[in-house]
Amino acid sequence: MSNPADNSREFYRLLYTSRGEWLLPDSANPLHGWDMSLVFAYGERHGLHKADAYGCLFFYLKNELSVFAKRLRECRIKLTLTMGDATLIPKAITAGTLDRFSPGCFDRIETSNLADYVSSSRILKDWSSLLNRNNQFAAILINFMNWQKRYPVILDIKGLGKQALSNYAFVMVSILAAKCEELTCVAHQGIDVQKMRITEGMNSTSPTMMRFITGISTFMNDHKMFMSFLRDQNIEHDAILCDLKLRSINQVHPKRAGASLDSSSLAIPSKLTKSEFYNT
Repeated sequence: MSNPADNSREFYRLLYTSRGEWLLPDSANPLHGWDMSLVFAYGERHGLHKADAYGCLFFYLKNELSVFAKRLRECRIKLTLTMGDATLIPKAITAGTLDRFSPGCFDRIETSNLADYVSSSRILKDWSSLLNRNNQFAAILINFMNWQKRYPVILDIKGLGKQALSNYAFVMVSILAAKCEELTCVAHQGIDVQKMRITEGMNSTSPTMMRFITGISTFMNDHKMFMSFLRDQNIEHDAILCDLKLRSINQVHPKRAGASLDSSSLAIPSKLTKSEFYNT
């Protein structure tokens, strides 16, 4: 992190190498994953305009990291860092290799997007024994980050055969665009799906189409399709075998961007302004 210059003429040096090369991959954006309304609010408190998004992010993260550092000093916190295959960590703990931990010691287990690489069944089987069964709120969190990229292929494979596997991006974009043409909220946000399909030829790598796909969950309810995806994964049955159950109400993160934590699975943000939609 580097403090943004008041005149906004100085670039953020820590995002570049000494040769001026951008350190992050092209698909990465430091702004992703944060509540931008809070980010802009912290920036405005320090005299920055919303147009200086990275400057606003600096002050927001400075506050977040300061609070985190304070908690590290004042609370009883110990960090253990490991290097190795994430799928081997549960076995190491069970075997007593990591003596600081033991079965049943975790109140929350975050597995990130490990489900993109191994089955959800294996994740539940490997990690369930490490959950604290005395805590009714203990949970295993699984992020199916790329499920939307894979599931349209599953839906259309019977009709398209191997062609779907080699053409999954086109199938995905076609399905999403066809569904969203009927949504008035898409037009409200200034998105002309029909024009986009004609001028860009359903090119899944075009900037417009990529933005469209990235923000699709903001105004499209994909809950039923996601639940169908989970059923195909047999995750509910696997959870029962591990003496677990799926939560019916979210307690960690909202169903989709722009929705409240306690909103139903069918709730879709209906009053987002264009700026709010862009920032989600």
